[in-house]
Amino acid sequence: MNIVHCSLNDVDLAVKAMKTIKCVIDNLPVELATPTAMQVFLANPLNYLLVAVEGERTLGYLFAYELQRPDRKQSMMFLYDITVLDEYRRKGVGTALIERLKTLCDNKHIMKMFVPTSRSNIAAVNLYQKTGAVISTDADAVTLTWQF
Repeated sequence: MNIVHCSLNDVDLAVKAMKTIKCVIDNLPVELATPTAMQVFLANPLNYLLVAVEGERTLGYLFAYELQRPDRKQSMMFLYDITVLDEYRRKGVGTALIERLKTLCDNKHIMKMFVPTSRSNIAAVNLYQKTGAVISTDADAVTLTWQF
């Protein structure tokens, strides 16, 4: 298995990952995954897309955003989405994707990485803890969303 940190040279692979994994699992129209949208995403150096591949097969992906802070030089990493095809879950793909992102964070001296999830999403919580994340003890935390 190889973890590809996608750049503008990897638009085809990145679009393939979105069409064959995200659109299928999230039941989204494949027309949403366009080369143009992917080029815009990958052109931003604060956006990260990692794709796990084995031969020609895409196994999973992760995308994250580096967030700059107004109060210090160090950024934070927001792990926004990680998805692995069902048949490759619990085989180290998710772990490999997160470990690669952690290495990128370490190389850039990013202060911390965070990911929101539900306490009831046991598989996700276990994956994140396995890779070194510490679950918040704040029982009062809530996520609010604006839709536009």
